[in-house]
Amino acid sequence: MRKVQKMEPRSKRFYIILSVVAALATMTVKFIGYFLTGSVGLFSDAAESVVNLVAGASEIRIGAFVAGTILGMLPGWILMSALGHQIMRIISAPSAADLALLAVVIAVWIALAGGVQLVFARFGPRP
Repeated sequence: MRKVQKMEPRSKRFYIILSVVAALATMTVKFIGYFLTGSVGLFSDAAESVVNLVAGASEIRIGAFVAGTILGMLPGWILMSALGHQIMRIISAPSAADLALLAVVIAVWIALAGGVQLVFARFGPRP
């Protein structure tokens, strides 16, 4: 009977390189898709791929990465949940009230983002 060898755990460097290679492969496939279809969805996808590439190359903890990803996606989720129908109406047949609502939502979003940055700048961890 053959003896089963125990696998040695790989180094952190191996997983970092694997993550970077996977991110570069994903970006390559997205660029090929862009050139084949002309889709402008590449721009948001490319930004996401760059973030994933940097996160893979850095020593960021998975919990911090997941929390940051959720916080980054949260405004879009809220916006689409609360205002998805209105956004489609603004695109198809805009009215003055719809445009005013959109302007208010954008202003509140910018104010919240600035407020969160100020709070973290004042009370966040110091280097």
